Order: sequence, then C-alpha cells, then structure tokens
Amino acid sequence: DKIKLANGTELNLVTKFDPANHAPVVGTLVGLPTKLYFNKKDISKSMEWETKMELEKGDTVYMQYLSVLVALADKFNPAASYPDPTWFTDGKDIYVIINYSNIYFAIRGEKLIPVNGYCIARPILKKEKEYEGILIPKYLKKKKSNKWAEIMYVGERCTDFVDKRMHDIGKVSKGDVVLFGAWSNQRVEYSLHQTFFKEAGEYVVIQRKWMKAMLPNNMKERIESGDLE
Repeated sequence: DKIKLANGTELNLVTKFDPANHAPVVGTLVGLPTKLYFNKKDISKSMEWETKMELEKGDTVYMQYLSVLVALADKFNPAASYPDPTWFTDGKDIYVIINYSNIYFAIRGEKLIPVNGYCIARPILKKEKEYEGILIPKYLKKKKSNKWAEIMYVGERCTDFVDKRMHDIGKVSKGDVVLFGAWSNQRVEYSLHQTFFKEAGEYVVIQRKWMKAMLPNNMKERIESGDLE
C-alpha cells in the first residue's frame, strides 16, 4: 500500500504484522534457580553452555523475544496448551517462566551486565557504492552491515559447551570490530519500542561463539567507506 503526500512524495506502508517487532522483551527479574545446570552427559536437561550465575533478583532483564512469545502462547491461543505452566498473573502483572539462557543482559542501577556469553554491539554503517547516472536517496546512502559490528558492552566468556565444536572467542574489548556469522546477531529492541538505547540507535547482541574474526580498530573506516565488504 502507498500514500501520496501533497508534495508528491510516496510512502510505502508495511501492513504485515511481525511479532518479533512487538513482543515484550523487557521485564523485572523476580525469581532465579538455585544454580545453573550444565552436564554434557545429560543433554535433555543441561544448558547448552556452562556459565556462572550473574543475575540478581530485581534486575531489569532483556530477553529473547521468541522465548516470551512461546511462554505466553496459550494465553493468546488456548489451543496452544503446554503440560507445565509458563506464565501466571496476580491480577495486575503478568509473569513468564523462561530459561536463563534466553536472557541477553541485565540493567542493575547504572551497570549493564551481558550474560550467557553475549556482547552488545553496534552494526557498522557502510557507505553504499554510487554509480554514474544513478541517484541514490540520502537515507539509502548508508546501511547497517549484516556481518561487521563494533563492540559496545562485553560479557563474560562461557567456559564450556555441550556441542564440542563450539567455543567462545578469547579477549574481547569495547571498540573492537568483529566479523560475525550469518543470522547470529539479534536486535535488542525494535526501534518503535526502544527503552534503553534510545540515543544510540538499534543495537544487536552477539554471542562470542559466533564471532569469526576481530579486526584492528583502524579497519573500521574501510568498512564504513565501503572498501571492505
């Protein structure tokens, strides 16, 4: 669908509803397991990775959108029933039960704490190549890279994995430029509902295990200019 403005500009309307853009992903942590369970010989019950407990009750946590949608599935669709309860309400607030591994990071006072081996990164804006005779609108002259990002917040390494092929990359620092695997970056929040990174644009979370390479900081300019794909 399109709307034509008085000045002749045409706006394209996206009428498709994408649950990923509107799922609640921020909440207050009210309960924790007594410990995190990791056992390579008990895959059905074990976490996929070994990590220490870093969260505390009262933390504001940012969660994987799909874990929240699954937990609330039978609230909105009675046919999607589960043998174990995954949500409940006290009449005022709604509480969801999700796995520790589905939490990206926590806010505690002024401190941001990435967990589960995640780092928070800002996709690098790349200048689009220009061709003679083709006019590129300003808003299209730069786009977010889908494989290069600058690290903004660093989480602790996971120490082991059920899948023996996996391992966390070593030292990572703020400002590092990393190459990450396809589909391994998840947007923290949809821009329409941003609560934390309002001034910084859309950040992404990337687990260390999906970081393929790290570049010297001076390579960032080459990526931004479009010289390095």
